Amino acid sequence: MEKEAAQDCLDAIRGHELGKMAQVIGEVREKGQHDMPLVLLRTRIGGLRIVPVLAGEPLPRIC
Repeated sequence: MEKEAAQDCLDAIRGHELGKMAQVIGEVREKGQHDMPLVLLRTRIGGLRIVPVLAGEPLPRIC
C-alpha cells in the first residue's frame, strides 16, 4: 500500500512544471534505533545510508 501511495504522490508532483524530474530517493522503515522510524537515502551506486536525526532546532532540509 505504501509504495502505491508513494507512486501516487510522485505522479502528482510530476504533474507540476517544477516537479517533472521528481524521484524517490529513499525509504522510511518503521523501526530503527531506539524504536524511532529509520529514514534511508539511496546512494548513487545503489546502497542505502541512514539519514541522521537532526540535533537541536529542527529546520527544513534543503538539498
